[in-house]
Amino acid sequence: MAKKIVFIIMVLVFLVWGAGKVFSSLKNNVSSSKKSETPQAMQKTDPERVIIQTEDGVDIVGDWYSVEGGKQVGILLHAMPENRKSFSDFARALNQQGLSALAIDLRGHGESTNSLQGSLNYKKFSENNHQQSIFDVQAASIFLEGKGYAKDMQFLVGASVGANFAMKYASENKAVKAVVALSPGLNYRGIETETLPYDNVAQKMFLVAAQDDVYAVQTVQVLQKKNETFTIKIYTSGGHGTALLKNQPDLTILILNFLKDKLI
Repeated sequence: MAKKIVFIIMVLVFLVWGAGKVFSSLKNNVSSSKKSETPQAMQKTDPERVIIQTEDGVDIVGDWYSVEGGKQVGILLHAMPENRKSFSDFARALNQQGLSALAIDLRGHGESTNSLQGSLNYKKFSENNHQQSIFDVQAASIFLEGKGYAKDMQFLVGASVGANFAMKYASENKAVKAVVALSPGLNYRGIETETLPYDNVAQKMFLVAAQDDVYAVQTVQVLQKKNETFTIKIYTSGGHGTALLKNQPDLTILILNFLKDKLI
């Protein structure tokens, strides 16, 4: 009798062990299947670090978020005193929509400190030094042309002073497809927006501000009075520049929808 009991116990142990192995195998297979089904666009990948030289001899460092087969590309211009990393989440959101992006450090910011004239630091810049960052935008655009993206395949997204540069560049290069200006100003460091030639480009521009950023709201309102074809969004709160993207979750969707309409 004792032998039968031992035998039964051994059989039960074997069955439990075998069932455990089968369950573990099924779990691993399901987990592996889920991983393989994750869209490539949803997986975070590190951008390529690039160095672009401007016509006046400044080395501009950028993050190149490329999408294979992408037909449009955005130039992302940060606020002062930020750097290109302030646009990293937004750049990946663009990638998920099949849009490539180039986020750059404007001269004197982040890693863009080397030049033929020596080391650059935005804290020591005159207004004229700041204004020369338009060459940084130009260099980024030329770099993208070398990647196969003509100007009519490019759009710009800027924050604060970066918004002013985006608007200025597009007003002077009317082939640019679209502009998104987060917290623009009538005059940041001598980069003015009120007097820019907006003929045929205002309808390509999306201006965003929040009421807790008084100067940016005043700027948007003044520009809207001058040209009603701007697309405008004013939030009750949200802060300044790229803070709007973090504090107003729907803004990224609004921008993507705006770009979808303009990038035809």
